Amino acid sequence: MSIVSSGSSENQGFFRSCLHGSRQNVRVTAPPIKSQGIKTRLVPWISSIVPNDIGRWIEPFMGTGVVAFNLAPKRALLCDTNPHLIAFYQGIVTGEITPEIVRNYLEIEGARLSEK
Repeated sequence: MSIVSSGSSENQGFFRSCLHGSRQNVRVTAPPIKSQGIKTRLVPWISSIVPNDIGRWIEPFMGTGVVAFNLAPKRALLCDTNPHLIAFYQGIVTGEITPEIVRNYLEIEGARLSEK
């Protein structure tokens, strides 16, 4: 495999076909948070090249977790160096963060912002 500049139209066409190929109708579940560099558009392509019977999915740079959450492996090790991401997902697992808590927080903060 060679690494080529992403600037050429030939390469852009190749990447578009990978991202929007035969699996373009795959529904991708969005993660609970968004960030720059998120791999949402890559999920159909990644899932097409990962075997169905993977033993353990290892994600060294989890970010929002969109790939792991959509592949839904039976066993996974999700890692990241961002302590805020880790704390966020640990809060979901322990129940400290729920949709109701988030909604309430956003309503309160929204009201505070609108007062200013």
